[in-house]
Amino acid sequence: MSVISVLAYLTSPGKILWMFPGTYPDNWGPFPSRNNFAQFLELCFPVALYRMADMGVVPAAVMLAAGLASASRAGAALVLLELLASIYLLRKDFRHRILPFTLAVVTFASVAGTSVLWARLKDADPFKYRREIFHSSLKMIATHPWRGYGLGTFTTVYPEFAQFDSGAEVEHAHNDWLEWAAEGGLPFAALWTVLAALIARPAVRSIWGLGVLAVFLHALVDYPFARFGVSAWAFLLIGALFSE
Repeated sequence: MSVISVLAYLTSPGKILWMFPGTYPDNWGPFPSRNNFAQFLELCFPVALYRMADMGVVPAAVMLAAGLASASRAGAALVLLELLASIYLLRKDFRHRILPFTLAVVTFASVAGTSVLWARLKDADPFKYRREIFHSSLKMIATHPWRGYGLGTFTTVYPEFAQFDSGAEVEHAHNDWLEWAAEGGLPFAALWTVLAALIARPAVRSIWGLGVLAVFLHALVDYPFARFGVSAWAFLLIGALFSE
């Protein structure tokens, strides 16, 4: 999926998998944006690191290179954080694989390209537009903190609190935590907080479940749980963590 998504981005701009017209120019395989692609990689990357003993270094190296190529700033930071956490948790099991893994990552990253990521990292204001949307979302929460406006109503209610007009429809708060509180009230957001807290320890102990924590962190600056594909994979792993 990592290879196909990068190839599709490079060779079929504006289309999904070379066939279907996309809403945005930067489609990554079946994912409508670089952030969704990065979130999928965040979920899968720790699994590949955990299975490196029997799968080899190539799958994990390809995923990391694809995450850097996606140019999602939060995504790139989180997969690197997952790598550091996995190295620490795996310790001796990873130590003798560091050199071949590093060489593989450098090789695949040079092919996939990382120039877009470096250009985006130089952006003087990485929270452009998001900052204003966050403030508007906080006003929505302050107006009805306990009951919210109803799940799925953010797009309809947001214009009343909008602080700017970018010329495009704002469909999400670009922060799932704020959107949960705005739509379902603070109690609904609290339920998600409880879920994240319950899986934190099992995720760290398993190592392969670190991606779920990463997606919850990514939800602070994007909306991974509003995408069925990403959300489905996240809850599949959550179910596996609870079964452990």
